[in-house]
Amino acid sequence: MANSGITKFQVQQARDSLLAKGQHPSIDAVRVALGNTGSKATIHRYLKELNEESASRLGKKAATSDAINHLVESLASQLQQEAQQVVDDYQARHTITYNELKSRIDQQAQQLMVATATIDQIQSQLSDSQQAYNALTLDHQALRIEAERLKQQLADKDIQLNDKEVHLRNLEEKYQHARDNLEHFRSSVKDQRDQEQRRHEHQIQQLQGELRLLNQTLSLKQTDITQLNKDNAQLTTQLADTRRELQQVEQRRQASERTAQETLTAMALLEQDNQRRKSTIEDLNRIVDELEAKLSDTTSSLVSVRTELTVKNQLFETLGQSLRPQ
Repeated sequence: MANSGITKFQVQQARDSLLAKGQHPSIDAVRVALGNTGSKATIHRYLKELNEESASRLGKKAATSDAINHLVESLASQLQQEAQQVVDDYQARHTITYNELKSRIDQQAQQLMVATATIDQIQSQLSDSQQAYNALTLDHQALRIEAERLKQQLADKDIQLNDKEVHLRNLEEKYQHARDNLEHFRSSVKDQRDQEQRRHEHQIQQLQGELRLLNQTLSLKQTDITQLNKDNAQLTTQLADTRRELQQVEQRRQASERTAQETLTAMALLEQDNQRRKSTIEDLNRIVDELEAKLSDTTSSLVSVRTELTVKNQLFETLGQSLRPQ
């Protein structure tokens, strides 16, 4: 609480002390020199009386200087009050802006925490989906390997079947060639039988023996053909079974590919959602940066006002010193 029990003599001593130091004896400066005691009205009244007494002693010139000093003091006091009011206004606006920014930053920080938790959950789901996709990929690869193995077996069976068919065709060609030879021989024998029956009777017997041998060979070949037909039927059955197995493997592979595609689609949707949330977080961070920039600009403006006030006070003090009577 300010002490109003100061004397005019104390005010005069404080003023003289400031003048001796080359400082302007303003109301605030005198009050500080008095130890922050006394009311400004009392100090102003005493300073005014001292200035009037100095004016009466120094005459018209001194009175004029006192009037200028009083004017300077009045202007300085008014300027200081106006500047203080500006500082107070800036301080109040700064406080309001700071509180608003702090509230928005806290709210956005909470939103950021929620978004971070959601992102963590999505990343966990994405990791689970990735593991499931890897498992499906392994199954798909195993099915592909099995399908390739069955295809290879089918190709081998086809090769064996082709070999059997080629062998069968060769036997049929040999059989047909033998039949053709036999028919040709029979025709030749029939044409020449009347003329050479007696002369070639022993040859006919020999030919009949060869015919029996050919018939036996033909019978053996027919047996081979029958066995080849059986083998061909078995190979055909095995080929049909292999094709059915291959078709089942292909169906399982297609189902695996559909499952993998669905998993990839789900992963793509999760990735899109993750990108949207990342964009939201980036927007929040950009807003926080803008608020911090505005806060920095407000602080810079306040510092500029305070600097300007300091410069004006120094200017008025310099003006007062220049106008102070020598």
